[in-house]
Amino acid sequence: MNETQKLLTNKVNRLTQRLETLKTDPSRSEIENARAGGQLVSLCEALERAVPHPTFSAEERVERTARAVDGATPNPRLMEPEIVKLERLTARIHELVPDPDLSLDEKVDRLGRLFAAAFPNMLNKAG
Repeated sequence: MNETQKLLTNKVNRLTQRLETLKTDPSRSEIENARAGGQLVSLCEALERAVPHPTFSAEERVERTARAVDGATPNPRLMEPEIVKLERLTARIHELVPDPDLSLDEKVDRLGRLFAAAFPNMLNKAG
């Protein structure tokens, strides 16, 4: 993977990880959602320290650690090859920002700006 691909993958990963931490459950109280959000951010940060691969989501990090646990079987759905993850992520980005004149990096930047404008307080909570 060249440096541009690594940078792009890191940007996409940061964006998707933030999105994962921002969902709330309308059936739960605001306090419960806030507590869970804080705990999820802490857990994701701990998993990133434990398994620091830049392309892994929090769930993938847990599944990768399953390889070291006797008798545990990793969930194959979360063990996608990098090329499959990249194809899936880039297809979704192109779907969300279909402008053919923009590079993938520019599209990720646009998505980040759109998200920040739509949910300015959420990004501050997610770190």
